[in-house]
Amino acid sequence: MSSKSPTKTTNRLHFEDLDPFRFEDLCRELLNVMYSWKRLDPIGGEGADDGVDIFGITTSGEPCYCQVKRYKELGPAKIEGIINTIVKNNAIEDNACIILITACDLSKKGYDSFYNTAERAGFKRQEVLTAKTIETLLYNKYPHLLEKYFGISAQKKTALTGRNLIQRTDKGKKLVEKYLLDPDVTFKERWRNPSLIFKDTELILLSHDTCKLPNRYENRNLYNKVFPYRLNDGGIDCIIMACARISYNLKNKTWRHLNFAEKSTDNEVILDCEIINFVPFYYIVKIEDGDEYYSCHIIHCDVSPIWKIYTKTVYRYRTHYGDIIFDESENPQLEESDHEIIIKDLQKRQKNISNQ
Repeated sequence: MSSKSPTKTTNRLHFEDLDPFRFEDLCRELLNVMYSWKRLDPIGGEGADDGVDIFGITTSGEPCYCQVKRYKELGPAKIEGIINTIVKNNAIEDNACIILITACDLSKKGYDSFYNTAERAGFKRQEVLTAKTIETLLYNKYPHLLEKYFGISAQKKTALTGRNLIQRTDKGKKLVEKYLLDPDVTFKERWRNPSLIFKDTELILLSHDTCKLPNRYENRNLYNKVFPYRLNDGGIDCIIMACARISYNLKNKTWRHLNFAEKSTDNEVILDCEIINFVPFYYIVKIEDGDEYYSCHIIHCDVSPIWKIYTKTVYRYRTHYGDIIFDESENPQLEESDHEIIIKDLQKRQKNISNQ
């Protein structure tokens, strides 16, 4: 069966249902998987963006100026104004690229205005992604983004229920016990530091789709480096190489997860937390000792893209007096004891800063 794409029987995606920041998040993630980057910075959400929402430099050294517009319509005059604003407020390099991403479709005059104006402005390469282009990319090439932002699955998933689920869980657990665990670690040592039970301090998660590639690490969506934290009955808790911003309300003791563009409000403090993702045993199909790139164990997973292996996420805030776990599946209001730990820790941090 051919890849699913927007047709008369497939409803068009409603980009207007995403708030502007969320749409910008989608566009940045789309650019991130479309090209290889040295850097890709979201700057529009910070306010003074000089006409640029996303700025990046590709691995080949090409500077890219990207403007994101969640408009219902975009005519030639507005397009020309967008490009002129970028040129006016930025020193455009000789090899620069401009990318316009819109939540609507363009007319022929709109396309002509974009390419002609961008070329006259000195951009060596010009690219525009319209609503139809984005839809096609999401359905045909990046279904993980389609599901993440719109909750639409472009693939029929294999049901993991009953006997099949039990068998796969048992198989994955036995592989973990055989290859990853240190049998000499005592219960007391494990209780003090759960990660000591693992032989390696880091692991590589590898999607089964990498077997189709000449280089198994050429696609960042198909592998991930993690740090094993704790063994559970159904899988492994792993710390990933990222940080979460948690806004904690000191008055009502509630918390919420912030994206890069959101700000804290009155009575809130921002806590930088580690991200802990749960990797279930039933996705683990093979474990190898390492390869020419990594000396740690490599876990082969029956999932693609690799981020789909994470079935639950919690956030850990490390304090001087113990760890606080923020779990979105539980009550968003912290217990009084956890609240007191955070207050005490913030006071100590402030005191340390004052003494420096």
